[in-house]
This record gives sequence, structure tokens and C-alpha cells, in this order.
Amino acid sequence: MGVLLVKDFPKEPCYDCGVAPGQRHINGCDIERCTDCEGQRLSCGCPEYGDYQKEINTGVAWERTRLVAEENNLYCKWDKGEWVKCDKDDDEAIHDLNAATQFLFNK
Repeated sequence: MGVLLVKDFPKEPCYDCGVAPGQRHINGCDIERCTDCEGQRLSCGCPEYGDYQKEINTGVAWERTRLVAEENNLYCKWDKGEWVKCDKDDDEAIHDLNAATQFLFNK
């Protein structure tokens, strides 16, 4: 599979809460992912830390961003109070959606 470029993905408002790309999802949005566990924020059970932790709508569906992370081996884990890069085979590895988004937008 070839490299996916952000120009290949249409920028769209969130199809649940309607926010424009670059805006934070609205509370109760079904699409917003938790920035801690990557689960659905609405039902994940992680503690609330305020708006700074809310996911920003990139205009690109998170599933596409996750695919970019997988294709480019972009994984991270929480270690000693900070997020660090790791290999996908690490037991604590999750998709580094921030790095994948930067990858997409820097192309």
C-alpha cells in the first residue's frame, strides 16, 4: 500500500457534532476519541481533565489517521509521566495519532 497523503482525504466537519476541522469536538460527540485510551470518549470511563484534553477535529476521520499510523509504524506508550515512541509489538503500544496527523499534514 502506498503512502497516504492528506490531499487525498476530503476535509469535512465532524459528522456527529458538526464542528469544523481545527475545532474541538463538542461534549457528547460520538466520534471524538479519548486522548488517553483512544477509545470513544463518550463511553471510555477515563477521568475528565478539561478542554485541553479534548480531541481536535482534523477533518480526516480518525480511522484514516489510524491507518497512517499503522503504515508508518507510529506507535507510542505512556512511560514515566510522558508519551514516548515505541514499537508496535510493545505490550503498552497504542497508535500515535498525533504523529500520524502531523505526518499527514506535513506532506
